[in-house]
Amino acid sequence: MLPDPYNTDHGLTDDPPSVETGPADNPTVEGEVQIDLPNYISNYHGHIHYQRLFFIAQRCPSLRHTALRLAHDYIKRYTLDTASYNKVFLMLAEEQAGPAAQSSSALGETLNEIHRGMINGVSNAVNEQLPNTVSIPGAGEVMTSGPTLSDGMRQALMNVMAGKNDAKLVYDTQWEESSRRSGTILLDQLDTELKNYKANSIKESIRRGTDDLGDLYLKLGQLANARKCYMRSRDYCTCQQQEINMCLNVIKIAIFQRAWSQVSAHVTRAYGLSELRDVPLCTTSPGSTYSQQRTRPGFGSRAAAMGTARTVTSGRTTSEGVTGAGLPTSSPDPLSSRAFARQHSDGAGTSGGSRDAMARAPTQLAIAAGLVELAARNFRGAAMSFLQVNPDHCESPTSSIVTQSDLAYFITLCTLATFDRTELVSQVLNSPCVRLLLEAEPSCREILYSFHHADYASCLGRINKLSNVLRLDYFLADHVTTLCWEIRSRAICQYFSPYSCADLNRMAKAFDTTVTDLENELAVLIQDGSIKGRIDSHKQLLRALNVDERCLTFARALRLVDEYKKRTQAMVLRMSLVRQRLTCQSQLNGLL
Repeated sequence: MLPDPYNTDHGLTDDPPSVETGPADNPTVEGEVQIDLPNYISNYHGHIHYQRLFFIAQRCPSLRHTALRLAHDYIKRYTLDTASYNKVFLMLAEEQAGPAAQSSSALGETLNEIHRGMINGVSNAVNEQLPNTVSIPGAGEVMTSGPTLSDGMRQALMNVMAGKNDAKLVYDTQWEESSRRSGTILLDQLDTELKNYKANSIKESIRRGTDDLGDLYLKLGQLANARKCYMRSRDYCTCQQQEINMCLNVIKIAIFQRAWSQVSAHVTRAYGLSELRDVPLCTTSPGSTYSQQRTRPGFGSRAAAMGTARTVTSGRTTSEGVTGAGLPTSSPDPLSSRAFARQHSDGAGTSGGSRDAMARAPTQLAIAAGLVELAARNFRGAAMSFLQVNPDHCESPTSSIVTQSDLAYFITLCTLATFDRTELVSQVLNSPCVRLLLEAEPSCREILYSFHHADYASCLGRINKLSNVLRLDYFLADHVTTLCWEIRSRAICQYFSPYSCADLNRMAKAFDTTVTDLENELAVLIQDGSIKGRIDSHKQLLRALNVDERCLTFARALRLVDEYKKRTQAMVLRMSLVRQRLTCQSQLNGLL
């Protein structure tokens, strides 16, 4: 399997695709997965919609053809992203070419090159022989020739584009040409308008024009250019609300690119603005003190952002569609950050829409900061961030980053893996905000209550049933195995904590496992210090270490006596030196 060759701007991100520490968790989901893929993916909107479908196609062979078919239809209907459209057929060709082609380094480099832009002359590939080398000129970029395709891969690609594939997809040459041509025309038009705005020195119009250009680049799938445009609009912001909008847009693109350092920087920047400092966050429960437990300023307790697609004022484009001759249209993104900018462009900071946008911003920032912590495998920090999401601002039927169901899974797994029982009760189970989030996924609520009631077999069994679905989540997939192990380890530790001696047979029954497997798990936990005990394999018992508290207290007292004695001797020596005037004065004191 190629290492994430399906990122359209893979070579343009400033961060590597994965910044996690520890062993890679990149499993392929085998067998049938209990998921209604069309219904599941309909909850997502914009670029993340087909980015998730590509991820599912890569991870789950049984859903590959369905996922690619859905991605193909969405891209044609709502976007002008010809690079992602080509990617659908490249993935089908890779599958058809067989394992030999998939393991070829030349194929991997070719795919990575092709994914950065459009295939030169691909529209004629069905009727004409593919060139030996593939050049990929992007918008305003000059690309060198890529590596040579093997004969088998070239033939497989031609067959797939002609409709000879299991997904029953035929390459639409007319759509590819018209979309590419329309994208070029719209880019020229917006660029001309922007130059006119700059010539007239209209600051607000320049900002809007720059945002419009970023919107179009996003629709074309050119994430690096879109992020540059959004960042360039910062120089033309006239109020803090517009600057917050700029941060949300950059954060959105950076999340798509997995550029977590950019996400982190702009979340911190957004929270540094005074207009967000006074916006109340969603607290988990009355008297909760988790806001003082932040691991880093701006993270762990606040979080980050779903900047979302926006509408173009010229009437040519909407958030996910471009209106014009022969071009598809779509409804605007309900979480549109362009709407946020428009409401504040004239300084109308008291409008109802402005207040709603300002109220949603902390939730968007909380989500992004949680994703940053999750990517860094700081599961506790991620949980603290996700707990500050306000469910009232997650009611949209579509989302450009994550849905309420995703947040329910994030909170459930991260809190079970890192919170103790007291924190779990006060910050999760007794939190009205979290209860509303968990309504989207009743299974998450059942998992939390099973864990709290020490019904570990039921809790772990439910998690195992969901594990294949969780491994298809774009952000959570690489952490599922680690989180499940952490949850199981914490459950075993909590089970044994009240006892001085536990029967391994009863313990194995409680965790729905065998005594042999349980002994292996206990050995790991004893070695890392999670459990203070010893295994009696003969009697099949787990015994806590017998610690004489009286001896420990006596030894601690003796250490304190020795420490106080040394301190007293040092103080007496210092007093004697001062009395005999044997102390050294600093040069600064002498000058004074």
